[in-house]
Amino acid sequence: MRNAPSSEAAVLLSKPLICQDVSPWTYNKLKPGLAILECGLVQEDGSRAGLQIQLQFSRSLKTGLVNFKFSVFKISLGTPQLVYQLQVNAVARAPKNWHDFAHEHLGDERIKGSEVWLTWGFSEALDYFCKRANITFIPPVTDPEVFELKP
Repeated sequence: MRNAPSSEAAVLLSKPLICQDVSPWTYNKLKPGLAILECGLVQEDGSRAGLQIQLQFSRSLKTGLVNFKFSVFKISLGTPQLVYQLQVNAVARAPKNWHDFAHEHLGDERIKGSEVWLTWGFSEALDYFCKRANITFIPPVTDPEVFELKP
């Protein structure tokens, strides 16, 4: 997958974006604990933004550790381009790969994350993602671990 240049990514995320009528979380049958949510984005005037989000949430059944991978992709002909990504891997020990440390990407720029990120729950991670990517969810995204009865 290609990453957009960081300057282009900053421009794409500079205008408010809206994710309307977000679909429900889908749960992976082969990887228990993994939930994914995908949705297209629109601009404030309702026109297509040409961007798509993918939220991945997983909790290890063995260790209980949580991982967040929240991404924004530019969709055009060819391969989607990564515009922004927040990745928080709560690891019990030092990761084997330097890329597994908490970090974010703004296009092709990688920004090291804070240790505070490792204490985040779903709502804190989603709030940070929404502020950095300038996204509003209508209606708000539900926590994939919270079971709610629908009327």
